[in-house]
Amino acid sequence: MKRAVVFAGGGSKGSYQLGVWTALNELGIYFDIATGTSIGSINAGLYVQNDYDRAKALWAEMDMSHVMVNGINISKSIMSLVDHMDSLRPFLKSYLGGPKGGDITPFLETLDKYADEKRFFASGIDYGAITVKFPSLVPVEIKKSDIQPGYFKRWVTASCSCFPVFPTCEIDGQAYIDGGYYDNLPIATALRLGADEVIAIDLNSECGHPNYTNNPKVKYIRPSRDLGTFLCFERDVIEKNIVLGYNDAMKFFGKYCGAKYTFRFEADAEPLIDKLSNEFADEMSLFETEQLKEVPRLFARNAVNAPCTQLISELYKGEKLDRHKYFTGALEITASVFGIEPDEVYSFTDITGRLIERSENFREYFEGTTEEALSQLSSLAKKHNTYRLLDAKMLENNYDEMIALTVLRLIYKYFK
Repeated sequence: MKRAVVFAGGGSKGSYQLGVWTALNELGIYFDIATGTSIGSINAGLYVQNDYDRAKALWAEMDMSHVMVNGINISKSIMSLVDHMDSLRPFLKSYLGGPKGGDITPFLETLDKYADEKRFFASGIDYGAITVKFPSLVPVEIKKSDIQPGYFKRWVTASCSCFPVFPTCEIDGQAYIDGGYYDNLPIATALRLGADEVIAIDLNSECGHPNYTNNPKVKYIRPSRDLGTFLCFERDVIEKNIVLGYNDAMKFFGKYCGAKYTFRFEADAEPLIDKLSNEFADEMSLFETEQLKEVPRLFARNAVNAPCTQLISELYKGEKLDRHKYFTGALEITASVFGIEPDEVYSFTDITGRLIERSENFREYFEGTTEEALSQLSSLAKKHNTYRLLDAKMLENNYDEMIALTVLRLIYKYFK
């Protein structure tokens, strides 16, 4: 049986794939085929080289200075450009004066340092990458068997040429641009290379190839939160994305659990988790049906009458939840209300301890009426700048605080 790993394109977000790769190594999962697009073509190439340590070193030193001359990190906020005007001016000057794109000499030097053509061709692992001819926009699938000696790095550069930020890449008189313009996650390439099983690593929280998620040959891993922009090479962002990739992969293979947060299994806590999960499901059912009053909507035949459950379900992208996942989702929402960072791996003891620590001064309010407790919890969340409206209705009903209130009451019941 041939197994393939597929690396999506996404610039700086490719650090996430190193985290997944780390987890796959720990789980003893290895591959006969590696395919990729753009930054994924680099990660796939390093995989074919059997060079995990070199991939780790690449992402350990990667920053904007290794990508472009006068490059700037771009976050999701347009204000990031305003904040970096002193850096933006020289970038624009070199960009406009360059060959239809920025000066990527640092990228080419980085690629030359880490891509080892001798190891690439000596490896028994097959390879595939996607690029696109320019200006015809005809897609090109490059297989290992197609690559002539001396051309490996050139084809990788072609796959990574995210025009117009990067210039086009010329090979034998033909210009090429980033393969993401055609297929950012080349699962089909892996299947054409003979893969019987595919593990695809997307870099977008929204599924890029939804039809493949239902293909029995494909296991589809994608980020549990947004990874930022493809041009944000800030060290803290890269390092957080590596950790997230590792945690998401471990959750995917059942070693950890959780959605936005990550929890490790704790055998000693299982009886209490069972009890809390059952009691939370019972209380939330009563809470939603008896205490929440939906605003009447004309012709709203399918009006939501369980908004707290909907909020928890959205964490798991609508999948059917058992009582454990239902309670775990509620724990995550509660942790978010109290501003607990999602990047660590928590045990049940860890997360309940953090919640008790952050809410202890407000414990007396949880023993009053629902309205009093909800008011205090909402004020606490706003004070710590963690209050966030997930949809317009929450302005009226504060569903995340209602969930947190129910969770905290149960925690205090068993941790007096």
